[in-house]
Amino acid sequence: MMVPEQRELEPLSLLIVEDELDFREFLEFQLEPLADELTIVGEASNAAEAIDRVQELVPDLVFLDLRLPMDSSDFAPDEARGLALIAQIRDSVPNTRILILSSFGEDMANERHRETVFAALQEGAHGYITKGDNFTGRELLDVGQRLVRGEAIYGPVIARLIRESFLRTPSDGLLDAQLTQREDEVLAALATRRTKQEISSEIGLTVKAVNAHASNVLVKVQRRTLIKALAAGVGALSLAGLGVPEMVIAASEGLVRDRTLGSVETDRASQELVAASAVLPQNRFDVVTLAMSRGMLECPKELKSCFCEGDLDILNGYDPPHYLLVSDNRDRDKIRAAGNQQGIPVNRLNNGYIAADQRAGAQQGANFADALIKDYQSIFPTGVPKWIFCNEISACLWSNQEKYRQYLIGFARRLALQWNKWVIIAAPIWNPGSGAHNDDWRALQVHAYIATEVYTSGHLSARTIISQGNPVGYCAQQYRNAALSFQQAGVPVNRLMLVEYFANTLADTKTPWGRWGVSAEDWHRVIKARAQAASSIDFAGHISYGWANNAMGESSSARRDFMRTYASQQPLK
Repeated sequence: MMVPEQRELEPLSLLIVEDELDFREFLEFQLEPLADELTIVGEASNAAEAIDRVQELVPDLVFLDLRLPMDSSDFAPDEARGLALIAQIRDSVPNTRILILSSFGEDMANERHRETVFAALQEGAHGYITKGDNFTGRELLDVGQRLVRGEAIYGPVIARLIRESFLRTPSDGLLDAQLTQREDEVLAALATRRTKQEISSEIGLTVKAVNAHASNVLVKVQRRTLIKALAAGVGALSLAGLGVPEMVIAASEGLVRDRTLGSVETDRASQELVAASAVLPQNRFDVVTLAMSRGMLECPKELKSCFCEGDLDILNGYDPPHYLLVSDNRDRDKIRAAGNQQGIPVNRLNNGYIAADQRAGAQQGANFADALIKDYQSIFPTGVPKWIFCNEISACLWSNQEKYRQYLIGFARRLALQWNKWVIIAAPIWNPGSGAHNDDWRALQVHAYIATEVYTSGHLSARTIISQGNPVGYCAQQYRNAALSFQQAGVPVNRLMLVEYFANTLADTKTPWGRWGVSAEDWHRVIKARAQAASSIDFAGHISYGWANNAMGESSSARRDFMRTYASQQPLK
């Protein structure tokens, strides 16, 4: 969900879906005094009415009771209707955040209640509180604001239920992951109704780290539900539209054959899900190729392209966990020891495309994907990393050659479905708009994240940013414009990543991005402004690169100070 910069002036919009008139009136009474911050724009008392109202109003938030009648003629409310409605809402209005506000879950001894709670989270609800939690209007406002910021929300009862479920059914070490100590501590504290700020102070974590642990719990709940179905041999398992994180979907998507999972596919799917069951890094990717400076602790100033071991240690050491995109396998153990994960940067995305080739573009793309994986299997003998960051779409070819567009779609599809990889494709395009190639953008984003290089627009040069009275607001507007343009082209924000360039470049009109010759003090300001602006928009990921380029001849010490400034901002929540 993108958070507009003017959100301080515009209230959040809320749709209440609840069949009990008394409870709807109770919510209205609680929230009416807060209308300047949270406005009830509509109500629905059954599932059919709810989906119509959601599509009509496109609210920021939906407060959803699970037990609903199908329509006005139905007098038998059923929780299955609410569960189905979650998926419908996510499909229809993917940027709307869904809070379950239900009596289901209050009876933790009731197996049906427990299964319904986990089913709702599996379907893609962003938060779950019970009516018995007795939240005040101000607390509901806080919950809504946190949901829109991208946080996972559990009421005290639900936090206890989730925690007890993991304690009661511990991991067997084969199928799924147990909660980490930190996740358990966060859940235990949430179960006592302490705020995340209070939890942060008590257990010595930043609020963002607390949020990350809470979000990881949600991923593990969803993964457990999937694995349980896989282990039971459930057929016709469709992951589409469930709201499961893309990393989990990709781990299973290529294993579904004729919509039925056989025993071999079940085993493989379980293994793939287990492989991602550790604490998931945030979708923050730092490109830190070391090929030109292997073994060097310091980079000589005269070496204009260098990323040495000391630089890796800076970006490998910050918290929370994240991904490092490295071109070889020699730093795998160091990266894992820091709690991070490894991916691959690929700088030859277009090498497999030949316009004059008689083969179809999609076939060229698939063949190139196969060749790429074969190359990396020799470089990564213990297994090719899951994430592959591909640089970059040719804006000219994309605009003018349908065969090239099909090449990219075929390439991404092959990596995702055949090789089970999570693909990011960089695009030096910030304004695709609603033009002639929307179908191709939509097809590409099914199998790959689109990483928009907004800085190439020329609006985000360091000199331009520092000249603004509100640098953060200015950067956020550029990012927001790009995100809205991609949405018009059919790429939702949750399939869009942001790429930023952090090279120490000279003042050069040919490349008006990176540092571009500004002072060290101003470059620190630019880095902070970019990062803070990125956090205001719910991109699926944030990618930093260009650290190796040092046309200004900065010392290792100065360059690492810039890296520390970047790392301290934590662009993603």
